[in-house]
Amino acid sequence: MPRQGWFTDVDTNERIPSCPGDCLLEQGASTTPSPDGSGYNCHYQNQVAGDGTGSGCFFPPPDTWITHYEVIHLGTFGGDDSSVYAFETHGGSDYKQWQGVDGVSWHENGDDHLSVLRLETYMTEIANVAPVDATVWYDELIVSTEAIAPPL
Repeated sequence: MPRQGWFTDVDTNERIPSCPGDCLLEQGASTTPSPDGSGYNCHYQNQVAGDGTGSGCFFPPPDTWITHYEVIHLGTFGGDDSSVYAFETHGGSDYKQWQGVDGVSWHENGDDHLSVLRLETYMTEIANVAPVDATVWYDELIVSTEAIAPPL
């Protein structure tokens, strides 16, 4: 099975395997549990910074403590009924949703979206040398079955 991206249709928010036209990379302002429009909706063809009020992309700010929070529902093993909802908070703000994807595959091969937890700095589609140096420091990782409060 080929690896599928985290692209979703702009109108239906259904997960799609590729992005032939306009699609979303981040779906936080258009999905449950953020139906009020807060969060980030990042269009693949127009990746501009957002402020968490409905449009634009979440770009981690430099020199800032960020809390990343995910709600992952594992569906049927071998099926495509898992989901991932991701949130971020920084600078004392409330959590803002930046990802909401349903229909995620959960199988036992290495191409599935739920086979590993990978923490990295990652810049895609760069034809030349990266325009900036990118480093990240992960201070701690907490795995919890309970909600994590935003930092003060």
